[in-house]
Amino acid sequence: IIGSGIAGITAAHTIREHDALAEISVYTSEVHPIGLYARKDLARQFAAGKSEMNDLLIAGEADLAAQNIRLEYEEIITVFPHLQQVLKARHLRHPYDRLLIASGATPRLVEAPGLHYIGVHQLRNYEDLSLIEAWMPELMSRGAVVIGGGILGVDMVFALHRRGVPTTLVARDERLGYPAVAQAD
Repeated sequence: IIGSGIAGITAAHTIREHDALAEISVYTSEVHPIGLYARKDLARQFAAGKSEMNDLLIAGEADLAAQNIRLEYEEIITVFPHLQQVLKARHLRHPYDRLLIASGATPRLVEAPGLHYIGVHQLRNYEDLSLIEAWMPELMSRGAVVIGGGILGVDMVFALHRRGVPTTLVARDERLGYPAVAQAD
């Protein structure tokens, strides 16, 4: 399984429930000393004032090991489906019988003036959440702008508002909560 987010870990647990003997490896390039967390819950936990890693935990390395699920802290560079192999970051190939890619999505950053200024953040991982938490005094006094009307953007607006931050949402579409549903004529 490539990806240690909620989809990858849920898949590993589900496979284990149905096959006690399967060899299961989960590959991730994210190393966190406490364990694996659900990215989708970052804004919701932030809204509740929880930004400690313990609050976000979905599975610890020891929990996975107890279920005979190997956690491999290596990035997968390429998949060779015709050879049933993956290429690891150190240029080592590893064979597989079945492969699940559960790597999640990468947010599309809007090319806008100031994108790389100090204080401009995305919410993609725990480190991003920690940076936003560190900026809370500034955000509470000056406010925040969230760009993106998708579910994560809306969640972040809710979270900031709940934490007392005046927040403006900038969205491309009239409807919020991507993906937009096409209207039939």
